[in-house]
Amino acid sequence: MEQMIQHIESYQPLAIAFNKVISKITTLWIMTRPRIFDDTKGEEAAFKMMTYYQILLWEKWLHEIVKRLQEWITTINEYFGEFNGSWEYYALSKRLEFIETTDGCCMSTFAAAICMD
Repeated sequence: MEQMIQHIESYQPLAIAFNKVISKITTLWIMTRPRIFDDTKGEEAAFKMMTYYQILLWEKWLHEIVKRLQEWITTINEYFGEFNGSWEYYALSKRLEFIETTDGCCMSTFAAAICMD
């Protein structure tokens, strides 16, 4: 059995609204999805296929919006919680974090060529 359209697992107001939209398009998704190979032939089938794939894209888009907003909320909470809203401390912290993850190897090829001499 094919996987049904997944609801967004979040209690944010936007996610709740999107879940209502997903509930409504689930019926259309069930009606338009291809069941057998013959369902892909003909003009009506082409319309159903186009509608089916648009629904899948809408589902992906709705999930991605909530995911991105959650990432923004996490970053903003970190910014105000850990750095007291100071962009200088935040930027310095992220730069040091980047240097630690790359083991200090973040030189450009030009700077690396100069260091080799």
